[in-house]
Amino acid sequence: MPNLTEIHTELMAVIEDIDTKLDSLVDSDTAGKRKVGNDLVSEADALITPVVDQLVPQIQEMDERTRAGVYLGLVRALRSTFDEEVSKMIAGIAETMPKPEPLVTEEEAKVLSKTRSELYQKVKNVVDLNAQFGEAELKMPKMRRGSRGKRGPRALTFYTWAINGEEVAEDDDNVKGVSALLGFEKAAEFTKALREGRENEQDKIDTTNPPEKFEWKHPDGGLVSATRIEEEDDSADEAQDLTEPENSTSETE
Repeated sequence: MPNLTEIHTELMAVIEDIDTKLDSLVDSDTAGKRKVGNDLVSEADALITPVVDQLVPQIQEMDERTRAGVYLGLVRALRSTFDEEVSKMIAGIAETMPKPEPLVTEEEAKVLSKTRSELYQKVKNVVDLNAQFGEAELKMPKMRRGSRGKRGPRALTFYTWAINGEEVAEDDDNVKGVSALLGFEKAAEFTKALREGRENEQDKIDTTNPPEKFEWKHPDGGLVSATRIEEEDDSADEAQDLTEPENSTSETE
């Protein structure tokens, strides 16, 4: 039986290297912030490890529902307390850094994107196989949202979503999934509703260039929250047009 942990570590390292190269071409600001974040984590590793070693086993001993509740509660509490402060600090440090030159060309990036998708599937296979044998949990790589195709990046694909303060499940954490949860037949209908707002200009969301964070009240009640993230998605439906014109007859969604 091969050592799944070692295979997982090797694959994740290759994906991380690919992400660094892709980010350097697509978004130098994102690449700079990621480097600052990675450096901060490395610097604090000696303090992080003992906390993790003590906390994780305690959470693992809980029953499934309690474990999920504690995990979500901790994540939300940490984000609520530190997210804005840390984000501003990272952005400030990144602004003082020289803008990195792209590490790859557009053509090389296309090849790397395909390679990453293949590696992502391999990691998924390793994670699934590992789960069957009850070894230490292995994590999936971060998803990359958005595409490098002819349409260019679509702004709303770079967001993570919550409804009434509850984070949307990972499978639905995208425009298409959220629109379905809200009762829209097509994602385009949801984005149209965002653009048009509910009552006044303040309710309208610029879906082409949305703010880093925004909230939108559903006409039938409920509050939708969205926060920009940095990753891009390897999913097969990334070529779908989520901002089709109002008079479009496309059945994509």
